[in-house]
Amino acid sequence: MMANKHNKSLQLPNTPSTGRQARLEITIGLLLIVLAFAVVHGPRAADNFSLYQWEDGKFINHNRALIHSVGDCFTERPLWGGLYRPLTTNLYYYLGRKLFNNRIEVHHAINIVLYLLNGLLLFQISRKFLPGYWAIIPPVLWVSRHAHVEVVCNSCEFQALLATFFALLSLEIFITARARKRSGLLLVSALFFALALLSKETSIVLVGILAGFALLFEKPTAWKHYRWHPALAAVWVFLFVTVFKGVTENQTTGFIYNFSLANLSMNLAGYLLSFNYLLTHSLDSVIMVSGVASLAQNWLIRLVVLGMGFAVGAYTLLQSRLKGYQSTTIRIIAFGLVIFFCAAAPHVILEKRMFMRYGYFPHAGLALMAGVILRELFLRIRDCLTRRGWVGRR
Repeated sequence: MMANKHNKSLQLPNTPSTGRQARLEITIGLLLIVLAFAVVHGPRAADNFSLYQWEDGKFINHNRALIHSVGDCFTERPLWGGLYRPLTTNLYYYLGRKLFNNRIEVHHAINIVLYLLNGLLLFQISRKFLPGYWAIIPPVLWVSRHAHVEVVCNSCEFQALLATFFALLSLEIFITARARKRSGLLLVSALFFALALLSKETSIVLVGILAGFALLFEKPTAWKHYRWHPALAAVWVFLFVTVFKGVTENQTTGFIYNFSLANLSMNLAGYLLSFNYLLTHSLDSVIMVSGVASLAQNWLIRLVVLGMGFAVGAYTLLQSRLKGYQSTTIRIIAFGLVIFFCAAAPHVILEKRMFMRYGYFPHAGLALMAGVILRELFLRIRDCLTRRGWVGRR
């Protein structure tokens, strides 16, 4: 079938391998993702496997008292006011009660499987930006962060895990749809975005991530393909204000919101620094490692992080006009930072809630960026050694 000349497809930074080579890369990628998880999180996950976290009992008891049918999952008030997450709270614990009597071991197993699946999804996305086995680096980095300890160990973090799963799946399908000129897949991507919103409202950041992707990798005429996700987000916001908020009995979340640069920069610094394996290795607190919390208050670090945010925003908006600064490497690094800043946005506005678990989705962007930087450093070092004659030319 001849493609519409006005429906130009996306030219991906990398064309993923296919056939036997692709199967081999995916198999090795999955093995390394599981291995990285086992090394970093395995012992703690095993020790935690039969333990209840304080919120677990609250969700289970609330569900037993109020939720008696699938319909109730969407119409009865949630445990925590002001939040509408029917898929990952009411429905999840209702199905858990019916299928396995909310055995905490099963809940923990589900979290571990989702955590690994999210790593595999990031691998699939990374294959569109990095060649061959280089695409394995971002997911391996992502699943091996000590900062994700609560996401792995607290069953209630199924909310973050499933929302991230649907958001990444929506993103992966969207990029594939654009690369293959498959308009129908755009609607499938929008469907998974809707499921992400019903899992956790912070998934709305996917609209910003897609906008960043369009600005960095698409032509201006491609914007018409990006209408479904913003439209869906607008519908969700309207329904939340007019309908969903009533389900929550018009309660507030109880969070304190602080839009000052001091608060935004401190939280951003905390989520950025918590990606660092060495800074979080001690895990003296599963909520926020004391060393990271201390460094996040340093005014110089906060200024640098804010500068990074403004720089990536300006570059994303203006890169098409910046001749000489449009290399694929720079654009992928910028996209990784777009994911970080967008995904962190709903959490950085909260006061006194700088929790490492909030860095889970944002760290996917940092992992992608780190993978690109590591590859670039390797290539530059190899070229330097080749010029000096220390490494043979290939």
